[in-house]
Amino acid sequence: MANFTPPRFCILLVSVFSCCTTVIAEPDVNPVETAKVDYVNNLAYGTSLYNFFQDKYFSAITDLLVGKHYNRLNTEDKQAELLLGGMYLSYGLPDKASSIFAELLDQTSINTPANVRDRAFFHLGRHYYETNRLQPAESNLVEIGDTLNSDYDAERIYMLINIMISNSDPENTHPLLDRSPDDSIWHYYAQYNIGTAYLRAGKFEEGSELLDEIGSEIATTSELAIIKDKSNIALAFGELARNNPLQANDYFSRVRIDGSQTSNGLLGLGWSWYKQAHYSQALSAWLTLSHQQIPSIARQESLITIPYAYENFGQPHLALDAYDLAITTYNQELTEIRKIIDDINSGKFVQSLKDVSMGTESSNPSSVIGNVGVASNKYLSPLFLSKDFHTAVKDLQELTFLGYTLDHWEQDIPALRLILEEKRVTYNKEIAKQDHKKIIDSARIYFNKRNQFAAMVRQIEQDDDAAALATDDEKLLLEKLSGIKKTLEDMAGHPDISEQLEKFRLVNGIISWKLNTDFPVRIWQTRKEMIELNKTSEKFNQTINSLSDIFKTRPVQYADFLIKIKKLEGELSQLRADIDTSIKFQEKQISAMSLTAANQYVSKIDAYLDRALYSRARLYDALTIPQAGSQ
Repeated sequence: MANFTPPRFCILLVSVFSCCTTVIAEPDVNPVETAKVDYVNNLAYGTSLYNFFQDKYFSAITDLLVGKHYNRLNTEDKQAELLLGGMYLSYGLPDKASSIFAELLDQTSINTPANVRDRAFFHLGRHYYETNRLQPAESNLVEIGDTLNSDYDAERIYMLINIMISNSDPENTHPLLDRSPDDSIWHYYAQYNIGTAYLRAGKFEEGSELLDEIGSEIATTSELAIIKDKSNIALAFGELARNNPLQANDYFSRVRIDGSQTSNGLLGLGWSWYKQAHYSQALSAWLTLSHQQIPSIARQESLITIPYAYENFGQPHLALDAYDLAITTYNQELTEIRKIIDDINSGKFVQSLKDVSMGTESSNPSSVIGNVGVASNKYLSPLFLSKDFHTAVKDLQELTFLGYTLDHWEQDIPALRLILEEKRVTYNKEIAKQDHKKIIDSARIYFNKRNQFAAMVRQIEQDDDAAALATDDEKLLLEKLSGIKKTLEDMAGHPDISEQLEKFRLVNGIISWKLNTDFPVRIWQTRKEMIELNKTSEKFNQTINSLSDIFKTRPVQYADFLIKIKKLEGELSQLRADIDTSIKFQEKQISAMSLTAANQYVSKIDAYLDRALYSRARLYDALTIPQAGSQ
């Protein structure tokens, strides 16, 4: 039998080669601030950082906002502002982020350190880059100084290189690539993109040099291994397009047998052998590919290429069996994928994403996507691995969590009403028990006595009245001496009282000397006690004033609180309605993306099925019509 060349081979080659070269390769990175933190000396900032590293961005943002509101953040430290701006970008609030970064980048500001300014430029540049606004992205990225760490700087160079590639200028990217640290994964992504840009521009030699350097690397990480495989796939299909299947074999042989590019590698290897007329080797590669458990376009293609190889072997009956197997497999997969489409249309698909997100704040879409079912993961894995789908699922996660949070806040409203009513009832009961006017009048009497005592102390100190500070025993003795003095004065002129007068003068002198000697100590002690009395009086006065305010304002406060609760209830209700609208929009977006991917898969399988049916009929006619003629 003459060699049969599949009519769609050229189309297949172009499509696979395009997939390997047209997509700008980039790692999955967190769009917010990820700088290392050596130490934290602020509780509010530290709490926010903790929630941030737990992927709880909503809590991290609210922690920072509450800290700012109550002045709990160090205003000299700009790291908190930088973190808040980055998280605003991640949350899809570029206007809020821009206002923060604009303040950090204000040329008149002398309080913003250079490293903070550089990272603010970096975050703005990355935001513009990710939203495909390349001109402002480039403007911000080129403003960055030399304070970025090596990983950030490598990512900055990577983005600038991709901007140049988008401007069809891969030749001028080499100086930037030379400045990129070659121990960073960003360096390899940038080099891969430059290489594939050359291939798309028809400059195979320039592109192959860069890609071959990656393809011959010893992969030390799983991410580098993926880039290495993609580089070798691009080189191999490039050689196939140039009709160099032997060279393509060398590149295909570098691709891992258990990597993400294994399917494309086996498919391309089969075509490489096929173009060299080594049909047994081609059949071996395609049979290996067809036995893979995870569906892929490459695997579906192998099911239709296997019969081609059998036909070239001159084994048409085996080819018919292979066509039958391909048709059966395609029909089975169409049944499964259409069941997925039914689930998408009925809402079950999106609901499976929401069920995992309920009450969970973590914004990691991977933990949610795994819940959609085995069949969906089999057929929609390219969609699930795409950045757009991850972003859409992440938004749905966050909206679902916010809705869950609002539901709990709404459930707290009756509790707030009950607490307020209980406090009001308790207040009224206590007011009924207490005569607050009597309490305040008693306090006034106390303060009057205190003022009188203070005036008396000042007068004693002014008059140096030592007797006024006498102890009780001393006062009793002074009282007795006063009585004795009066008695002696009444007996003035009596000849027998000279001895009594002398004793009186002696005792009175001793008492006076003691009082005058102890007076400085006693007046100092009195002043000290007066200070403590003043402190106690001040606290008491504050308490009385507080009670007076409570008696006057508490009923008004209860009414104000009730108004605030009603207002809060209305705001929560409006927010819940807004969240519901956003959730429905996000559900429609995810469903539309999933339906598009599923329908595209169905279209491809339908095309393969039509080809298999046509080829089987063609081969069957070729086998049966001559026999009918001979009869």
